[in-house]
Amino acid sequence: MNKYSAMFLVTILNLEQYRYNYGRKASQTRLKEIAIQLPSSDNKPDFEFMENYIKSINYSSVL
Repeated sequence: MNKYSAMFLVTILNLEQYRYNYGRKASQTRLKEIAIQLPSSDNKPDFEFMENYIKSINYSSVL
């Protein structure tokens, strides 16, 4: 994993943030129950795709 694939994952996790507002704490037990959909190939996360996607976004050179 590198910084580009990590940025992809952080963005996906931030999209789940709305579930944990108003008194629902994001505890470890609740975070373990989240099913996050990632791009995959052969049932393994496709980190190369994630990296290339982040690099293709405008202004990615300043990240």
